[in-house]
Amino acid sequence: MNKRMKIKFVAFVIFLVGFGVSAQAQQGGRRSQGQGFTIQERVDVMMKKIAAITLTSEQKTSLEKIFTAYFDGLQKAKSTGNRNGEFVEALATKRDKNVKDVLSASQYAEYKIIIDKAEDDRGRKGRRSKG
Repeated sequence: MNKRMKIKFVAFVIFLVGFGVSAQAQQGGRRSQGQGFTIQERVDVMMKKIAAITLTSEQKTSLEKIFTAYFDGLQKAKSTGNRNGEFVEALATKRDKNVKDVLSASQYAEYKIIIDKAEDDRGRKGRRSKG
């Protein structure tokens, strides 16, 4: 193999490696592949979002159950094609009522600030009433 052929071969290998890495990066995570997060992953995210609120272990356990029921309802609604705005809003309202029953008034106020900000960040501002 002469020097020119070696250069072409190396350039071709570099191109293939770069193309492969690029294609892998384009695929993204599970969400882009339609798999989404598991219910437990979503619960963990919610618990991390509200980690600034001082909670007892009993409150944490109760909130995990509430969030699990909420995300389970969303997943079932999505799988049956019944994920309309009213249904999702009803699930969120029930979630917030249950959370309010578990937290003190000041804790719930902190929770609402965190949740409302998260919804605003996702572009859902104004879709649900505050309270």
